[in-house]
Amino acid sequence: IILTVHNKEWLLEKVLEGIYYNTRTPYELIIVIDGCTDNSERVVWDTLLSTPVDWKLLYAPDVFETKANNLGLKAAKGDKVIIIQDDMIVNEKDWNVRMEKPFKAFDDVFAVTANTAHNWIYNENSKHIDMEDNLDKPFFIYWAINSPHYPLQASEKWRRRYSHIKDEKRRRYAAFMSSMDEAIGDLLEEIDQLGLKENTIVVYTSDQGFYLGEHGWYDKRFIYDESFKTPLMIKWPNKIKPGTTNQEMVQNLDFAQTFLEAAMIDAPQDMQGESLIPLLTGDTESWDREAVYYHYYEYPSVHMAKRHYGIVNKEFKLVRFYYDIDEWELYDRLNDPNEMNNVYDDPDYKDVVIKLTQELKEMRVKYKDSEELDKSFIYKKK
Repeated sequence: IILTVHNKEWLLEKVLEGIYYNTRTPYELIIVIDGCTDNSERVVWDTLLSTPVDWKLLYAPDVFETKANNLGLKAAKGDKVIIIQDDMIVNEKDWNVRMEKPFKAFDDVFAVTANTAHNWIYNENSKHIDMEDNLDKPFFIYWAINSPHYPLQASEKWRRRYSHIKDEKRRRYAAFMSSMDEAIGDLLEEIDQLGLKENTIVVYTSDQGFYLGEHGWYDKRFIYDESFKTPLMIKWPNKIKPGTTNQEMVQNLDFAQTFLEAAMIDAPQDMQGESLIPLLTGDTESWDREAVYYHYYEYPSVHMAKRHYGIVNKEFKLVRFYYDIDEWELYDRLNDPNEMNNVYDDPDYKDVVIKLTQELKEMRVKYKDSEELDKSFIYKKK
């Protein structure tokens, strides 16, 4: 197994761990550092020093052809190549040429990025290890799929499927989404084949939504619905009635309490979420949350999304932007679902503003947020 590393030390660590824990046959590991300036060498030593893995650390120029020729890698017929890259945006044609040309002699070549690392670890070795080894006792698997995320890469199969989409970012996004869906389908099929289907809770969710041009943006972080709303689907045989939908205000901080209650474990009193079990089992009368709180404070920083916090219920969304500006926004979510019209200064919504402003203050106290904390998170350049 050969790794080529380029400025992605956290990803290198994950792939090294994935190889170590999931590769069952004997192997020699060759790590090729291709001119990067980060701490990749330290990561290699820290990760592998205490393991019985037979490994070598080599250095080569940041050119795949030169690297392959100088190190004689073409002669290693039958080996597997994993290429770790940090390219944010990769031209598909150039990427394929770079990957295939110097390593034609190898049986298997993987291009591993922040997006594709999970695909290699999942598809190659580990999709059934934890489940198969725990058929006789409870288990918990947390599968953090990093896609869809930069760089927007996908398999050739799905790139061809969406080749008709003109916008490059949307085309790549669609292909990567389908690659992810296919992998999830494989996992669900594995659960079924292992006989775990009727006794396994499956939760499909994300950390946020994503903009694909809405409001003129491409990314996330803002409180507007395209990124604020998050997918959430839960499958629990004999507990959740198939086809059930719900519009209550839930958050990802509710997941911990939900899993604890499902496992019949008492939740610590200082946790801030609420168990979703009543909603999942149809006991909606036991659910009393009417609004949720949001705060984004990472500014100034690389993404340059302004600092803001707000309160959101089924009808309205009140937002305050602060730090180097002081602006308020109010959206009527029922009459303006795309949130295009700020009605904060509209006299017809005066009572709504007063009510939500007070509730926002109370919610900040509830979650122990404050102006002091707002200021403490300000990033100061050296």
